[in-house]
Amino acid sequence: MIENNFINQILYYENLSASELATIIDVNKSTIHRWINGDIENIKMDKLLDLATKLDVNPIWMMGKSDVYRFSDYQKNKTSRIFDKPVAIAGSGSCGLGDLNEGVITEWQDTPMQWLNGNPDEYFWAIANGDSMIGSGIIDGSMLLFKMQKNLNNGDIGAFHLNGEDYIKKFEKKGNTILLISTNLDYDPIIVTKDDDFRIIAKLIKQVTDF
Repeated sequence: MIENNFINQILYYENLSASELATIIDVNKSTIHRWINGDIENIKMDKLLDLATKLDVNPIWMMGKSDVYRFSDYQKNKTSRIFDKPVAIAGSGSCGLGDLNEGVITEWQDTPMQWLNGNPDEYFWAIANGDSMIGSGIIDGSMLLFKMQKNLNNGDIGAFHLNGEDYIKKFEKKGNTILLISTNLDYDPIIVTKDDDFRIIAKLIKQVTDF
């Protein structure tokens, strides 16, 4: 979910007019005024990320999930942690199409014990690649901690294998129909049918933008 007043705050913090912001991210001035007046649900993610990049604004702050305004500050603001359990990093996982490199262990990441419930071998990390789950605060490069399991509840974010491809999506089951849903509205849900080669790989336990 995007914070309702973040455009107004950006204009204030950056000392910009609506016209200046429109020029920076290459949209019409009228579009900026629609956003100012609350029509923000239709903001395209490419414009959101363009704005974040050009103004050094934290996209996680835009969604109300961080108090840190500058993305550069957010990256530097590492919390001190005690790491004492190595967990496998199973390559990179696309939030759209891609490959989790399931079974191919490339390296290990020391992980806080309080993030793990049970055998560390039941967990793995994947690196997010893409923007289809940005509505859940998952941005390109996020570290995603998964626990391997075969069942999920509606609303859980999981890793899935479907017809030779691996996905990171939100799980929904309605009757006999399974939907793999992106939290970026630019992406359509993926409908899983009984004829598909489909299985649940794991459930998302934690996401970390910067270790």
